[in-house]
Amino acid sequence: MFCAPDFMRILTNTIKNPFEDFEMNKLLKSILLPVALMLMMQAAEAARVVVTIPPLLSAIKPLLGAQDKVTVLLTRGQSPHGFTMKPSHALALQQADIIVTVGSGVDQWAQKAIENAKQSHSAEVVRMTDISGMTLIEGGHDGEKHGSHDHALHEEHHDEDGDALMNINPHLWLDIGNIEKLVKAFSNALQKKDESRAGEIANQTKTWLAKLQMTDNDIKQQLSPVKQVPYLVLHNAFVYFEKRYGLNNKGALHNSAERKAGVKRLVDVDDMIQSGKVKCVFQEPQLSNKQLTGLIKGSNVRLGTLDPLGDGSLDTAQFMEKLTHQYLSCLAAK
Repeated sequence: MFCAPDFMRILTNTIKNPFEDFEMNKLLKSILLPVALMLMMQAAEAARVVVTIPPLLSAIKPLLGAQDKVTVLLTRGQSPHGFTMKPSHALALQQADIIVTVGSGVDQWAQKAIENAKQSHSAEVVRMTDISGMTLIEGGHDGEKHGSHDHALHEEHHDEDGDALMNINPHLWLDIGNIEKLVKAFSNALQKKDESRAGEIANQTKTWLAKLQMTDNDIKQQLSPVKQVPYLVLHNAFVYFEKRYGLNNKGALHNSAERKAGVKRLVDVDDMIQSGKVKCVFQEPQLSNKQLTGLIKGSNVRLGTLDPLGDGSLDTAQFMEKLTHQYLSCLAAK
C-alpha cells in the first residue's frame, strides 16, 4: 500500500530534469502531485476523541498529536454526579473516532449515547471497566463504608450491566496503576486510527508509562511521613488513591455525593472532630462544603481541599502530584 512518502520518492526519481520530456513530466506531475498531497492530508487527519470527564484527558494528553481534536463532556467546575448531557454532547459522540469513558457510575449518564455512537458509526470505545486487569474497589456511593475503607480489591472484569459494576467505587482514575492500563488501551486505539503515526505513538506511550511509574514512586515517598495522620473527606472519592498509598482516612461526611448527611452522620462526624480523632477535613471544589465548614467551626481541625477531577489542563503525572500536595498541605501542617 502506497503512502505519501512513496509517491514523493516516485516524483523525485522520475522527474529528475524538468527540461527532459517536458510533456511527460507535466503529465506525471498532474497525476502524482494531487495524489501525494491527498495522502499527506489523510496522514495528518485529526483523530476526533471524546472523553467523558477531565481526568481521562489528563491520562491520554501526552499521546495526542497537534492535529487531534478532543472534546471533554464534563467541563471545569461541574460535578459528574447527577450531570445531564446536552444535545451538543450527543453530537460530539456521534462524530467521534475514539471515545474514552470510565464506564462506572461517575459517567453512567453517557453510556447509552456512547453505545449508540459505537453502533451507528463504529466508534472505538475505550472503557476503563472493560480493560483487563483493572483494579476495582467494592463499595459504590450508596454502599461505601465510613472508617477503614475495608473494601475488597479485584483484578477482574465486570460487565457494565452487572450488579458487581454498580457496587464498585467509580473513581478508578485515582489509582495510577489503572491509568497505566488505560494509557495502553488508548494507545492501541490511536495507533489503529492513525497508522501513519503508529511508531511515534508507541514511543510516546513507552515514555509516558515510564513517567507515570516515576511519579508513582515519588508520591509514595512524599506521603510516607503522613500515612498515619487521621482525616475526613467530604465524600468517598479518594479510596483508590488512599489504598495505593496507605493513607489514614477515617470516613466521609456524605454517604453519597448526591445526598446531604443525615442527623446521625452529622453527630458522628462532630464527635470525631471535637474529640480530636482527626487532624484534617477535606472539602471538594465541585461540592457544597457548608455542612463541613459548620462542623469544624471553633475546633483545631484544619480544612484542606482535594480535587478529584481537575480540568484536564494537566497530564496525569502533574494532576497526581498536585493532589499529593493538596494532601500534604493539610496533613503535614504543624
